[in-house]
Formats: sequence, structure tokens, C-alpha cells
Amino acid sequence: TASDLAGALFCLWGVFIVGGGSMARQRALKMCGEGGVNVYQNVAGPGREKRKQHFIELWDGLAEAVDSTSTNMKQFTAVEQSSDLCMKLMNATIKDLSDPWWL
Repeated sequence: TASDLAGALFCLWGVFIVGGGSMARQRALKMCGEGGVNVYQNVAGPGREKRKQHFIELWDGLAEAVDSTSTNMKQFTAVEQSSDLCMKLMNATIKDLSDPWWL
């Protein structure tokens, strides 16, 4: 569903843009080289604060929680639940891959 997709995208890009994408890029660069860090292209470097603020405004505006009976609240809750599930699955994956055999 659209809410599932929004939740997954929020988790994947939120971590990079709002979180520690710049720092993660440096770690990935050491492990994988320049060819392995293209995912960070729109995360690190000049304009980071502007991208971060734009990301927050965009996601805050997608489904504003108006009141407990509104359609917006239902959409907001669906995105929130999807984000929560995706974050839990992503954290479990990262934990499982803390010592990857291929690196």
C-alpha cells in the first residue's frame, strides 16, 4: 500500500538524511571504496541542513494527525506503523550483518 511504501522510504532515507548519513558515508567509503557509496550522493556534502529541513517538512506534511477520527489520522497511523515495522526489520538486519563475511 501507499502507507507501507511511505513507511519504508521514511526509514531508509530518514536514517541517511536526518540521521548520520555523512558519518555512515565515511565508514562505507573505508570499507567499500568510492564505487560503494553512491547511495550517499544526496545525503552528504554541501546543503545537508537544507536537505534535512526539506525532508522533515515533506514527511510532516504527508499525513498530518488532525484528530482521532479523521482520514488523515488513519493515514498517519498507517505510515507510523509501517515505519515502526520497517525500522525494527532494518535494525534486526543490521544486527545480523554486524560482521559480514563478504568484507
